[in-house]
Amino acid sequence: MVALAINPVTPSTLYAGTDGGLFESTDGGATWNRQSARSGSGDELKLVFPHDELLPERVAHLDFRHFFLQPMDGSDRARNRDRALRYSSSIRAGGFSLQTHKLLGIPSQGTARR
Repeated sequence: MVALAINPVTPSTLYAGTDGGLFESTDGGATWNRQSARSGSGDELKLVFPHDELLPERVAHLDFRHFFLQPMDGSDRARNRDRALRYSSSIRAGGFSLQTHKLLGIPSQGTARR
């Protein structure tokens, strides 16, 4: 899986972007249905960048109101941030996304505190 999105209005509706296309689940991930490129639309598409298997150009044609790049975590976080900022200005990306909980040092949901 390359990207996962949760519908904020209906949290049991999930979208997964994979090398094989876009998939939708309306039952919290128990079952998935492949979606055509024409049905790839919505309010927000957030893409982790850089990602070797999915360049933003491959999804830029989809009809989302907002298109954000989010720098990939890891040991190269600062480098990835700079790359995402440069890249977002060269494509249709409407913005840059950061995960505020990480900036504040708050563990992700499901991450145990020690």
